[in-house]
Amino acid sequence: DGVTSIKSGDYTSASKFLSTAIRINKDKPDYYISYGVTMLQLSRYGEALSSFTRVLNDNVAMSNNETAKRTYRGAGI
Repeated sequence: DGVTSIKSGDYTSASKFLSTAIRINKDKPDYYISYGVTMLQLSRYGEALSSFTRVLNDNVAMSNNETAKRTYRGAGI
């Protein structure tokens, strides 16, 4: 639901869905990346960076090239 909300441009709903997803399963780097992207769209840059940093500090997640690329891109923005 969070990704669907992002695709439709409803970032407020996306943030709620993704917050819930993260609370339920803290081990999914994709949730943090999507949440970071959502926070960027809502101009909540500190929260976005915190979300990307969570993934940057996860060595297992960062061993995946696509995850690393998306995370560095988001953190750079």
